[in-house]
Amino acid sequence: MKRRELPDLAHELNQPLNAIRMAAENALDRLQSGRADNSYLQAKLSAIVEQTLRAADLVRELRRNGEDGPEGA
Repeated sequence: MKRRELPDLAHELNQPLNAIRMAAENALDRLQSGRADNSYLQAKLSAIVEQTLRAADLVRELRRNGEDGPEGA
């Protein structure tokens, strides 16, 4: 992986992490206020699972690229 690609990778990984944080915060807010119904929580948890899979795909890609050896650091 080229050194100049690191900021792009950080941005790509940050997107699902932020989506996970926001979904969890929203669900907690609803729970604490007593406004969380099952369908709302199911939607938020599904979004968290989806974004976690997205982040895991990015990490897998990074590992795969790392196994190929350094490229023009």
